[in-house]
Amino acid sequence: MEIQSCVPRTNPVWASDMVPPVGCAGGKRAEAELRRNEAFLSEGQYLARMGNFSWNLAMGDIVRSEPLYRIFAFELDKPVALDLIASRFHPMTLS
Repeated sequence: MEIQSCVPRTNPVWASDMVPPVGCAGGKRAEAELRRNEAFLSEGQYLARMGNFSWNLAMGDIVRSEPLYRIFAFELDKPVALDLIASRFHPMTLS
């Protein structure tokens, strides 16, 4: 039987990097708790009419939540770029 490490990867950036391997003791419980917390966050964002996004400057990737699509009326199947986000703000806000 192979023993898997229960130590998170170094310098975790995303919550999924901090979940121990499924074969690790407590891994299934940690994964279930993460999924529950994600559901609570999603429901809270929906109720508060909020969304969130993160921007990886090195890669240029933007990761956004589903509520953000709803708030800004973005199409779910299209990538969101900063200029598209900026187009949803009043011009005086951007100056």
